[in-house]
Amino acid sequence: MVDLSAYGAETIRIDRNGDWWYGEQQIVRSGLIRLFYRFLFKQEDGYFIVTPAERVRVEVEDAALLVVNMVEETPHCLTLCLNDDTQIPLNRTHLPWIDARGILHVPVRNGLAARFSQACHVELGLRLTEDGPGRFLLVNCGDTLQIESRV
Repeated sequence: MVDLSAYGAETIRIDRNGDWWYGEQQIVRSGLIRLFYRFLFKQEDGYFIVTPAERVRVEVEDAALLVVNMVEETPHCLTLCLNDDTQIPLNRTHLPWIDARGILHVPVRNGLAARFSQACHVELGLRLTEDGPGRFLLVNCGDTLQIESRV
């Protein structure tokens, strides 16, 4: 596998709003962005687009993905909608946590996490019950989930 990052190629980055950039040029083709997300991994030494033939470093300003909507398909069962057009259930596998800034995140896949948009952060926050300092409870799909701070 060739690590193209070592050859001085332009930097690929995801900004705080989830926008993709190649150098100073914004990447706007949604199909290309979805393809990048499919091969995006967080590894010990950073974020990379990884294919069988190559590996390209991606700078991530905050979180690689964003939770942009929450859907309640059945009463009290939330599904999280991400900015890469995928959905994940809110459950013990995808259990949100609160970072040192007080912002909600959720693990997604390939070592990646999604940051809750402000609107989704507020919406989920209204559903939480405080359970001690830095700990909150959320009942979702009949399961009580404990959401904690990670400082």
